[in-house]
Amino acid sequence: MIDDNGDDQAFVRYALEKSGAGRKVYAVHDPMEAIGYLCGKGEYADRDRFPVPNVVLCDLKMPGMDGFDFLRWLKRHPDCSVIPTIIFSNSGLPSDVREAYRLGANAYIRKPSSLAQMLG
Repeated sequence: MIDDNGDDQAFVRYALEKSGAGRKVYAVHDPMEAIGYLCGKGEYADRDRFPVPNVVLCDLKMPGMDGFDFLRWLKRHPDCSVIPTIIFSNSGLPSDVREAYRLGANAYIRKPSSLAQMLG
C-alpha cells in the first residue's frame, strides 16, 4: 500500500485482516519508497521480510511524486508493471479515474469516508 496518510493505512490493514482477504499488508508512505520496495533496494532487499507484493494499492494525491507519476514509472518497468495496481483515492473526479486507467491502473476505488463504510 502506498499512502501518506497513516490513518488510511491502518483502516485498510484492519479491513483486509478482518475480511480475511489480506494476510499481510506492507505499507509505505510515498511512491519513491514504493519504488525502492519493488526494486528490492536498501532495507527492502530482504525478500523474506519484504516479499514482492501480489497487488499494489496506491493513493493518487501525495506530495512530491503522486499516484499518476507512480503509474508512469510502472509502465517503464516491465518486471513491476505486471503487479495488479489499484488506485485507492478520495478523488472521484472522472478525469482522475480516466487518467489512472489510461496509465495502466487495473482498478479505481474511491476511499470510503469511514471505517464502517470500508467494512460494509
